[in-house]
This record gives sequence, structure tokens and C-alpha cells, in this order.
Amino acid sequence: MGTKERKDEHLALFKQFDLTVSGSTNGFEEWEWIPAETAELRFDAIDPSLSFLGYTISFPLMIAALSGGSDEGNTLNEALAECAEIERIPLGIGSVRSFLENHTGLSVLQGLRNIAPHIPLITNIGIAQLRDLHIRNEIVTLTLDGQFDAIAVHFNKIQELIQPEGDTDFTGIMDALSTLVEKSDIPIIAKQVGHGFSGNDIRQLWQAGIRYVDLGGRGGTSWARAERFRKGDHIEKDPFDVWGLTTAHCLKTALEQCPGMLCIAGGGIHSGHDVAKGIALGARLCSTANTIYQAYLKNGKEGILKTLRNMRTILKQIMFLTGCPTYTTFHNNPTILRQSRD
Repeated sequence: MGTKERKDEHLALFKQFDLTVSGSTNGFEEWEWIPAETAELRFDAIDPSLSFLGYTISFPLMIAALSGGSDEGNTLNEALAECAEIERIPLGIGSVRSFLENHTGLSVLQGLRNIAPHIPLITNIGIAQLRDLHIRNEIVTLTLDGQFDAIAVHFNKIQELIQPEGDTDFTGIMDALSTLVEKSDIPIIAKQVGHGFSGNDIRQLWQAGIRYVDLGGRGGTSWARAERFRKGDHIEKDPFDVWGLTTAHCLKTALEQCPGMLCIAGGGIHSGHDVAKGIALGARLCSTANTIYQAYLKNGKEGILKTLRNMRTILKQIMFLTGCPTYTTFHNNPTILRQSRD
């Protein structure tokens, strides 16, 4: 099966099934807010904007990649690009592999840049595929033409393991990653896809030259569950569905192991409350995919815009209630949260 067909099957799964796991959370529920009732500030002056990849974005959320390269995936990406441009937030635009396999792929990339000229666009490639010298050289060439602003390299070992046509040879991946980091003209983001990075992973990524990481912890979409369903195995629960580490644990560990790492908190980001906790705990921004896709399925572009605006409003409300007028005062602020289990 080609990449295009597989991406369409993934979109079909998101339409048909709940690919989250009941009872599996992002870990942020262990933290509670400390109110700032005496803080003197105005709600309409709260400013959650920040700089990311050379752009000013309106609030710290990125729409993570869901699909690309097929007709349905390209239509989805065009809608996402339009909404992300309106709301001024970064967008993951799908796998560069599918674009490279499709002779019209580069024109699709150009089209997305035309739709969204004022926001970061991030494409991706699987770490196992990055070992292919031809693919790696093609990606390096693409980093020079300004079509996108970063490449997310997906670490998806369990997905490849369960996927019927998965690539399970992960030998040489760190050398391949180091080479790409060295030759790339744009930042490389190491991204987990729902099962998290350990402290040892973070240290090895840092040694390979990675300075951006999307933690992709447990609590949102389970790609183990997705690939299991795709094979026709529809039992309700499987231990691999909850494989890995929560997003909250990954974030805390990453900041302890490599304080200079720019962390994106992905995995189980469903609301503005999740975004707020991720940022207050030290993530540079958060990322979400399926939450936005479900809004699109229900109400098209209006659904996307409504969801994004609601998340931004909730973040601003929490900033107001904790006495933080700007992103800088709110980000990585230990005085506004306490660990409730203590």
C-alpha cells in the first residue's frame, strides 16, 4: 500500500472510531491553579502572543499534522491552512514523503504557502524512512526553498510495529537524524506521536543536535489503537493502546534533563485548559490534531475557527485569573500551579 492510500485509511479511522483510550490522560489533572485575586489587571489587556520560528503567533498552540498527499488530505490541509492563517498559529502540513511520492506534491506545498504566508508551516517524515539516503537528500534540498519552516521527524516505533506494512528496522536512525540536523537549513523537530519521550531519549536527541521536541505523550490519539483497528482488530482495549508516558511526565522530565530544549507539549491537548497547563509547566507551545479534525468534521472551517478561538479565550481567562498579563509572565511559572496529589 502506498503512502497516499494509507493516509486516507487513517482519516477514515478518525471518522469511524474514537482513537483515544478511556481513562488514559495527559497527566495535567495532577496540577491545580493558584488564584491571584489581588492582582491588578484588565482582561482585555491579556496578551498570549509569542514568537515561534521567526513568526509572531497569536497564542501558543500548533495544529499538528494529520494527513497530506492524497486528495482528501490536501483538501483538509487547505482548510487547516486557511484557519491557521486567520488565527495566526503554526500548522503541521503532513508528510513530506507523500509529497515526494506524488509528482504534484511540490505544487501542493506551494499552494499551502500561498494560503498561509504569515505562519510557520511544518512538514514531517518518519524516523525510519529518514535512513534512506535518497529521501534524506531530497528533504535537505527542500529545506532550501522556503516552502516550510521546520521538519518534524516522527518517532513512531509502536505504530510501525503494529502497522501491517510498517518499517521495523530502526538501526542507524540517530546517525541519520544527526546528518539531517547538520545539513538542514531549517530547524528539525523531534516528534513523538502519542507515547512520549523518556529522559534518556531527550538526552540522546540533544546530543544529536535537536533543540526542538514535540513530546507527543500519552493521553490523546493512540496510534497503537489506530493501527490495530486498521488491521480489523476491534477489541475494546489492548495493553499497547496505553503504551508510554503521559505528556505531563515527559514535559517535566525533558526540562530537567535538557533545560535548553524548546518543548512542545503534544498528546492529549483537547482544550484551552490543557494548553494553559502545558505552557505554565514550561512548554513553549502545545500541539493538537484530532480535536481540530473532529471540529472540522462537525462544522467545517467554522468548526475549526470556533474551537481555536475557544481555546485561546480559555487560556486568556486562566492567565487573568492567575495574575499573568503576558505570555512571558505565564510561561514556566511555578508560582501559579501546585501539584494537587501532594
